[in-house]
Order: sequence, then C-alpha cells, then structure tokens
Amino acid sequence: MKKKVLDITSYDCPMTFIKAKEFIKNNADDQKIIILRGKTNLQKLENSLKKNFRISSKKIAKDIFELKLM
Repeated sequence: MKKKVLDITSYDCPMTFIKAKEFIKNNADDQKIIILRGKTNLQKLENSLKKNFRISSKKIAKDIFELKLM
C-alpha cells in the first residue's frame, strides 16, 4: 500500500476540508496522511472525518499536526 501525504498548512477551514475531501477521493486505496496547522483546524477536520475513518493524530511541530487516516 502506498502512503500519500497532503500538506495543507497554508490553508484554514473551510479550505482544509475541501482539500482533504479531494485528496481522500483521489487516493482511495492508499494510506493517507494530512499535515495541517492549528488545533482548531485539526479538531474541525477530525470531527468531519471520524464518521467514515479511523483517525490518529499527533503534534509534529509547534502548531503543526499530522492526521493519519486508516
């Protein structure tokens, strides 16, 4: 399985959701990792995606988070 990474640190909600949605749709069979900035963006995206995916998140730098979809 390939691992695909999307870096959306330069975007804020609602663009984070739109970019993540397209990324997920275009990489359906791959492991997906999304890098984003800000705790608020992380929480909003987690809430949107947790209905359809198992999610794990971790802080990788100051105000930068990694969201892994399984």
